[in-house]
Amino acid sequence: MRAMTYLLGFGLLVGALGASSPLVAADMPAYMDVIVAGEPPAPAETARQNVLALNTAMFGLYDESGRIFRKNLLGQHPVILALFNGAGGRFILYKPGAGPVEAPSVPVLYQLLKSVGHATMVISVIAGPHVEKPADASPAQGTEQQSGKHAPTRAANEAIQISRSGAALPVSPRPDQ
Repeated sequence: MRAMTYLLGFGLLVGALGASSPLVAADMPAYMDVIVAGEPPAPAETARQNVLALNTAMFGLYDESGRIFRKNLLGQHPVILALFNGAGGRFILYKPGAGPVEAPSVPVLYQLLKSVGHATMVISVIAGPHVEKPADASPAQGTEQQSGKHAPTRAANEAIQISRSGAALPVSPRPDQ
């Protein structure tokens, strides 16, 4: 017990000496420059780094709270996860207390009908920017693909002119063709 008291007293003495004479970068030996690396950062830079560190640290908290939320949600409510793609996608049902159940793929007929539906909806996207602009020969918005080339619909777009004239939209050849 006596040895513990001496060790504790020695530790307090060393701590007090260290606290009373703090070392600064100017007091460091020259060979320590590799570790200390010169000037301390400005207070604004330190604050910026602290905020960025807080942002990074929050990801761990978000991950943990996300796992808890997911466990609680899936434990009490059925959830359908829809992963869409060009072939109809995948649909997975998560029921509380049961494993996931995946729905069968949609038939090709569904994919064909969906394509027809999309084709009719895209007409306004292709033709809309050219309404009442017969001299505009620029490509329609939304027809440029990721490769930078224009979709095949551009040829149909160049062949017609759409302008407002009464209640209907008359379709006629463009004057430059």
